[in-house]
Amino acid sequence: MSNQHTLAILPFPENSLNAIENTMPYYIYKITPGPTNLLKTLEKVEQHASYKEARDSARTLRSALGGDANHTFKVIFAASELEAEELLMEKREEPILREWEK
Repeated sequence: MSNQHTLAILPFPENSLNAIENTMPYYIYKITPGPTNLLKTLEKVEQHASYKEARDSARTLRSALGGDANHTFKVIFAASELEAEELLMEKREEPILREWEK
């Protein structure tokens, strides 16, 4: 018996990345802080098929905010609204600032 293995390299379909992007939309959420850091109110504002559309729309929404606004707008790429909200509600650690970033 031989223990030789054959490795087959299959071509990656060029349109598979486009298929993923077409099935997962970009959501824009209005995020209002709650009484604690763990609680926040999420409100889906818009949904876009491309990042450029979502980015431009979020920039427009942010520019319309007044100085006393207590909310922000975020763009998130997710398979569903539920996944988007779960990602936005995750507790993320603060980034570590390096000496040269202070």
